[in-house]
Amino acid sequence: MTQLCHCFLAGVIVRSPGRCHRCGAELATIDVEVELHAAALRCSACFALRGWLSHTTLASISGVIRKFGTPESPIIIRRGGVR
Repeated sequence: MTQLCHCFLAGVIVRSPGRCHRCGAELATIDVEVELHAAALRCSACFALRGWLSHTTLASISGVIRKFGTPESPIIIRRGGVR
């Protein structure tokens, strides 16, 4: 199965549920250079792994950015979806 390239999402800043377990930062950066998952969330301050993005969530973020461009403020990710 061929997967779409979401390379343009690398580095997009998001606000995800909770804080970084290492430094306490609220913001995370999308990292698409992963093999087993759609994308990873890395702490924007210390680059610790914050979690994984599902293919559905990544596709949702991708669709919004393709239509409206990269937002100036962080994208808010909540449990169960993107807001």
